[in-house]
Order: sequence, then C-alpha cells, then structure tokens
Amino acid sequence: MNANAVARVLVGLVLVLSIGLPRRGGAQESPLLGQWALSADESDDVERAIRGGTREVARVRGRSDPLDRVSTALLKYLQRDASHLELLRADATTTVISGDGTVLVYGTDTPRTAVFTDGVEVQAKAEWRDAELRLEARAPGGGILEERYALDGDTGSLEVDVRLRWPDRGLNIRYRRTYHRIPVAPYRPN
Repeated sequence: MNANAVARVLVGLVLVLSIGLPRRGGAQESPLLGQWALSADESDDVERAIRGGTREVARVRGRSDPLDRVSTALLKYLQRDASHLELLRADATTTVISGDGTVLVYGTDTPRTAVFTDGVEVQAKAEWRDAELRLEARAPGGGILEERYALDGDTGSLEVDVRLRWPDRGLNIRYRRTYHRIPVAPYRPN
C-alpha cells in the first residue's frame, strides 16, 4: 500500500474507534441516564390530575365537545404505562422509553419531528442543564407538553414533573412522578 492509503486507513480507524466513546463532561455521564422504576406511593395520581386539568374544557368551549385527535393523543401519552422508564442519550438525540414500549426521541437542543400516539407528529426538544433534563413537545395547534427530570438531592430518586398546557382547549394538567433507579448487573463475559 502507498502512504496515502495507509493514512486513510489510520484516519478511518481512529474515527471508527472514537464514535462510541463518551465525551468528557458531556451528558453521557449524567446520573439521569439509565433505567428507573415508578414509586406509585410517592407519585401523584395521573388520572386524578387529568380529570382535574380537563374540567376547564367545557367552560372554555361553553359546551362539552369531545377533544380532537391531537388533544386525545397527548392525553393518551400522559396515560401510558410509565411504570418503568429508560433514559438514553446519543450526540443529537435524547430518547425516553416507557414501560409499555412507547419510545419518544427528542432532538437535543434542536427540535425534531417525533410521532406520538395515534400518529400525531410533534416538535420534540431536549435540553440538558447540569443534572437536569427538560423535554418539550409542541403539538400542532398550540399544545405544549413539558417534562422536567431531576434527581432529589437527599434520596437520589428521579423526580419527573409533567405539565400539559393548551389554554385554547382548556387543558392545564400537572403532576409529579417519583422513580427509583433499577440496578443493572455488570456485564461478565463467560
């Protein structure tokens, strides 16, 4: 092989080897990443929060029209099985996987199109601030779903504050969920 071919092979090898390595000081080292189990005793009742936050619908509209497809999809997302969560981060995306298999991929620092339940598309964005993660999903027509993930300094549990607001549709729902880390056994080759 000539010198140019050797140089290209070496550069390619360095790039391939460096792709999977976490960056020093990056969010890859965040204590939020990993698997979490819901503590129902320490969490708000989501169904009660939804009932309380949707009471305004009839008052805002002056009648009790059924919610439209987008509003319904956002409410279904809130009602999903979130008994387990897994938080993952790649360079340009942050992924949240729920216990029922729901996967939502957020653009890190830049919104990206994500698909909610029933095929509803939202603009989804994740922002990492120190040991805190803020997720935002903007629905067509103005609905905004915000989730804030942070560790409780005393207990080490994951506190997730959720808010769905959509003033034009009378939605203002808030609740908190508390999670505990699921220990993962280290990999041991045979």
